[in-house]
Amino acid sequence: MMLWLLAFLLGVIYGFAHPGKENRWKIIKKSLAIGIILGLILGLIVAVLLPPVGVIFAGFTVIGVVLFVLYFTVLFVIGTIVGDILESLIR
Repeated sequence: MMLWLLAFLLGVIYGFAHPGKENRWKIIKKSLAIGIILGLILGLIVAVLLPPVGVIFAGFTVIGVVLFVLYFTVLFVIGTIVGDILESLIR
């Protein structure tokens, strides 16, 4: 429940600590790649452990993990925007 707040706060800290503007598109692309890889790995595990129904659940697992990672990435990127604003106000 508090993971969204943690992702946002980490984004604020990252945006404030790194001088200059962050490359947000690069952060989103990396997280999408990580989400797809994690989703495929978890999907294969589900497909192997539950052979008859596992294939259906494997597809949902891949989609779910990718959406989960993207959700937290968006929160992180919003946090970097806030961190950049704070950095420009303070420094």
